[in-house]
Amino acid sequence: MADVEYTDSGFVTFPYSNRDFPGIQSEPVQLPVKKFTDFGLPDLNISIRPPPPWTLASELSEQKRIEFISHAQSMLDHYNKIKDTNFEFVRLVKVQTYLYIGDDHYIQFEAKPSGAADHTLKTFEAAIYEQFYPTPEVFPLTCGIVVPKR
Repeated sequence: MADVEYTDSGFVTFPYSNRDFPGIQSEPVQLPVKKFTDFGLPDLNISIRPPPPWTLASELSEQKRIEFISHAQSMLDHYNKIKDTNFEFVRLVKVQTYLYIGDDHYIQFEAKPSGAADHTLKTFEAAIYEQFYPTPEVFPLTCGIVVPKR
């Protein structure tokens, strides 16, 4: 996301994202930006839509807030198992949703090490994919600690 940077390459990736090729390691790729004119075509003034705005947890309906808290807690549990950490969920911060055939949700939440004081909060970002067809299902994608850009 544009307003955060990732603290390390330690984002936990879940099996769904590589289900076609299990065991494949994936790295984020920065693709070059190309225009139609680069290929000898006329400029069609087509632009990519900006990402949707973040929705604060306080702006969500009670049902959606409960749903996203449940997803965030589940993602944090997976993160703790894989990374051998012991973070506790504290609160949901905000959600960003990309609408398509299914929905991609980015969930920012705060967690702290188990038994630690609240001033040790870490911000996490998790990504899930919500499928509607053929059957409703939620797939975990990634989860990791993020820090604000400087």
